[in-house]
Amino acid sequence: MSDDDEIHFPTGFSLPDLLAYGNTALVLLDQSTDIVVKASGDGQASDETTVERQIYERFVQRGGHKGMLIYHGAFEWASVSSMLRRGTSGLTLGSIPLMRTGG
Repeated sequence: MSDDDEIHFPTGFSLPDLLAYGNTALVLLDQSTDIVVKASGDGQASDETTVERQIYERFVQRGGHKGMLIYHGAFEWASVSSMLRRGTSGLTLGSIPLMRTGG
């Protein structure tokens, strides 16, 4: 875990790309490709994100699941997934509308 209080974004991402965050990770969206990136905010792989990555990799090996994002692999210390769909009422993740704030 990093000792500083800064949020560290993977290369090419910044605050406007932030969809959500929690205790262990940031969820970011590359709007040009609809790729979702989940990364710890301290710039290092955490135990939690490492275990989550292993779970996604197991799902891929076993054919995936229709209710999950498609896992593409790792990017720096982050997990990369896609299948975010644009609906008529904005962004949706599967059937869950994502709330966007700001401009």
